[in-house]
Amino acid sequence: MIKKAISVWFLTTLLGQWVFIIYLLFYYIFPAIQKGLVAWSGNQLVTGYVVNDSVGNYAVATHIFISVLILGFGPLQLVPKIRNQFPVFHRWAGRIYLFAVVITSFAGLYMVWARGNPQAGLIEHIGTTLGGVLIIIFSILTYHYIRVNQIITHSRWALRLFMVASGVWYIRLGYGWFYFFDFPNNLVKTFSIFISYANYLVPLVFLEYYFFTCRKTQKLLKYSISLLIFLFAIFTMLGTIFATKYIWLPKFNF
Repeated sequence: MIKKAISVWFLTTLLGQWVFIIYLLFYYIFPAIQKGLVAWSGNQLVTGYVVNDSVGNYAVATHIFISVLILGFGPLQLVPKIRNQFPVFHRWAGRIYLFAVVITSFAGLYMVWARGNPQAGLIEHIGTTLGGVLIIIFSILTYHYIRVNQIITHSRWALRLFMVASGVWYIRLGYGWFYFFDFPNNLVKTFSIFISYANYLVPLVFLEYYFFTCRKTQKLLKYSISLLIFLFAIFTMLGTIFATKYIWLPKFNF
């Protein structure tokens, strides 16, 4: 039952992240290729393009462009058949993924503390910073354990890294749910603080509980984690639908 639940979760995650990739490509990357980074000025992205700030502009571009690599390569690293049948691809894709998440984390940290965000405060900045630091630490540990040939430990740290690195996507899913329930505007700030931490802490808690149940034999724990994974998959699927409807599609002029 756990394997079926994981398969459902993986499928919803894969499709959800690919939908996000399509959005990034058509809303940010293709316009930037055609018109330059100035395409991100105005309401395209908060402090996305600032005149006479080349370093900041390139940091934003690095963060967005490399995010596509992260979202594209990340889920593929979790597929056992790819790992077993195409080990060379798995190794090189893993190296690219580790390099990408570290670089985009540093770019993101620069964006937070050098550029700032008028819509977020210090508490949100700390939450975002903690997520970026965790990505860097988890990347180092993931690489270390594969170098010393501790495959199981490596796999666990790789899963932790995937969860935290997916935080930028989980934030969008969270806001999708927020807009679906049509919460009042006076809760926007509270939710912003909450999602700044929850986007990586909640997935990590789910993952750690999964690791805990793997070490136990009680059927009740197995059923409980299976149920939670199914619920997480439902949250992911509906969150992707809501984010697409309320956040991504409205930005395009059809």
